[in-house]
Amino acid sequence: MQTVNLVINLFTSAKKEEAIDNDKFTAQLYAIYKKNILYASPDVVNAFGDLMQYLYKHDSAGQSTPPQKILRHLTKLMGAMRKDLGLSNKNLGKDAQNLLRVMITDFEVSMK
Repeated sequence: MQTVNLVINLFTSAKKEEAIDNDKFTAQLYAIYKKNILYASPDVVNAFGDLMQYLYKHDSAGQSTPPQKILRHLTKLMGAMRKDLGLSNKNLGKDAQNLLRVMITDFEVSMK
């Protein structure tokens, strides 16, 4: 549930075209990861790792982090979590990005 809340908050920032506070966002991800590290599948652990490496790369380069790219990493993470729960990701698009389709008005443009 924390992951979903984080995605919705991130979505709100992206819609307002606000920059993401990487330190705050990273702290929230660490809190989620601590709760899942012992129970998560390798796919979830790797999706977390991909997201964190993306954030580290942009942070160390002093670049602002595009919300759309973070959203794509998060949908990949949520897709892996859904798979762990035994749910299908069939027809949810690449990296389960269609999980956000209902929340984004110009989804096809925003998720490119």
